Amino acid sequence: MKKLRLLLWETCNRTCPGCCNHDWDLTALPVATLEMLSTQDVVILTGGEPLLFPDRLHAAIRWVRKSCRAEVYIYTAKVNSLESAVGVLAAVDGITVTLHEQSDVKPFLRFADAVDGIQRSKQVNVFRGVSLSHVPSGWHSKQNVVWIPNCPLPDGETFVRMPNTF
Repeated sequence: MKKLRLLLWETCNRTCPGCCNHDWDLTALPVATLEMLSTQDVVILTGGEPLLFPDRLHAAIRWVRKSCRAEVYIYTAKVNSLESAVGVLAAVDGITVTLHEQSDVKPFLRFADAVDGIQRSKQVNVFRGVSLSHVPSGWHSKQNVVWIPNCPLPDGETFVRMPNTF
């Protein structure tokens, strides 16, 4: 299975001390092309923080959908704007929400409740030290996540950036 991790933009409203984006020279990543997209099975939309710019994110999703038949997933930590987050989940095949700190739990639980009836792949990554009292129905959970130095990509995954048109 060929997976493409697509950096939409570098902008993020968090300052996580172990953020993987600090380990990469993001400007040196190759730019995604239509040919590159057309050979993928899965495209993972990431950032920075994808949900900081919902309109731009939807434009990127439309571009990916028009360019290939791959499944599209979003990796985010920002689900406090229910309208934006629910709208994005409706447009993709799945979502991974990462809870970096305890203050992320309440917005996540509101989001999980709001998307309860939407049939998509739903994953929650919970960092060590964050307490999630229960995993909502329909969600897969990865507990006790820690920062991995130098953030190696999973096998078979390619990391590229979005063209500057977004």
